[in-house]
Amino acid sequence: MKIGMEIETAIENNGGAMCIYHQMKDFCRNLNWVVGSDGSVHSSHRGSENWAEVEIKTKAIEEQDIPILKENLRKFWEFKPEANESMGVHIHISFNRKTKEKERYFALCSWEFVDKFQKDYLQTFKSMLEQNRQHNNFAHFYNNIRDFKSYTRVQLVNQGKEGRYKSVNFNSYNLYGTIEFRIFPMNTYEKVCEYIDFVVNHAKEFKAETLEINRKARIERKEVEVEVINIDYQKEEQKEFKSKCVSLAE
Repeated sequence: MKIGMEIETAIENNGGAMCIYHQMKDFCRNLNWVVGSDGSVHSSHRGSENWAEVEIKTKAIEEQDIPILKENLRKFWEFKPEANESMGVHIHISFNRKTKEKERYFALCSWEFVDKFQKDYLQTFKSMLEQNRQHNNFAHFYNNIRDFKSYTRVQLVNQGKEGRYKSVNFNSYNLYGTIEFRIFPMNTYEKVCEYIDFVVNHAKEFKAETLEINRKARIERKEVEVEVINIDYQKEEQKEFKSKCVSLAE
């Protein structure tokens, strides 16, 4: 599994060559992170013209390198990025399409996974900023299985970005080979690290649960088949026994 992030925020920019914004850009450039403007982000600071409203795209990394990602994020937070309701953290995960790992994508592209993910999110993240995110125009919750099927039907066939503004976006698989989790608000460094762990753990645990359910179903199916065979065998034995009894009686 690989992981990457998009971070929507605002950084102070007073125009000087050594201002925080330019230091942040140099930091990101050295990590091969991309810094771009974002029209959906609005700084809440007075004199917001001195704040650059941006989106940071991190480099995709392997799961085992998440500690390195977190350390780089800690350093990024030294630039004091702003957090408010107009800003989000989008977490992307991807799988190797050339191996059996790609089966994880199909396991996660299901109402069962999304429903559990959304419920666990509400139970885990209790702040007003986090709870309100489910109503954000760019990260709405799926309301029910019908809503899920309606949106994913569009997401899975669309080569553009139509239908992507949901808590979990499957359209990104067509564009980037990823599943995008859009539900998280921009927050503190510690919280963003929690969001990363939340996504990775749910992706891995749901896959494990799915495999275990399938394994148990196969075992149960075999047990039923064996039981049916045994019942049929017992019936044959009973018939044979009755036949012998009739013969003896005659």
